[in-house]
Amino acid sequence: NALSDGKLEYVIVNLTIVLEKKLKNILAEQNIDLKDMIDKFHSNGTMSDFDCKMLHNLRKARNGIVHQSGKFYYTKPIVKEWMEIVYSL
Repeated sequence: NALSDGKLEYVIVNLTIVLEKKLKNILAEQNIDLKDMIDKFHSNGTMSDFDCKMLHNLRKARNGIVHQSGKFYYTKPIVKEWMEIVYSL
């Protein structure tokens, strides 16, 4: 799999796609950006402050990859934690 092959960027970009799809289904809203969806889901009381912060960090990492700013630091353990949070939604 991509995580064990060290393709963290691939995992991060695809994980944000999964996150966005899950939140759109849960919130039943389509025309809202990921930042606002994370905040709205958190404000519903269905996610911890820690998970909210982690998902915003995932979003920022993805933006750094896609926009090639590379200004966000992540490691394999952090990516694994993001995966656990996203797939627990």
